[in-house]
Amino acid sequence: MAYYWGPNLIRNIAEEPRALLRWVCDLDANKLESVRRRYPSVRTTTQCEEVLADLQVEAIAIATPVQTHHALARAALRAGKHLLVEKPLADQAALAEDLVAQAQRYEGFYWWTTHLCIRARSGTSNDSMRMAC
Repeated sequence: MAYYWGPNLIRNIAEEPRALLRWVCDLDANKLESVRRRYPSVRTTTQCEEVLADLQVEAIAIATPVQTHHALARAALRAGKHLLVEKPLADQAALAEDLVAQAQRYEGFYWWTTHLCIRARSGTSNDSMRMAC
């Protein structure tokens, strides 16, 4: 789910040999057209529900306006996805705490916020993940 930092995340994930960039979601159709030209094998959508429903997507990167972080991250957690959220995690401390509490419910779950990777609970580690931005 792309916004200001989205193009950087998209490029970095696409260039990471251990990752597969599967989807890019954005409300701006012009941005999605640019993604399709640069990454023709990547699926694009304006509906985040499509990405969350894809069972082959293991991880979601959220780079959207901060006011949307909590709702999108919570939806990704409910869908059982690993999660990268650009900083700040949320626009209110209580919402950030809620996300941490939700993440702790998942075995082997990882979530990232910019430079910090937190393993919420014990489990096996994947060396590669399918990412959606």
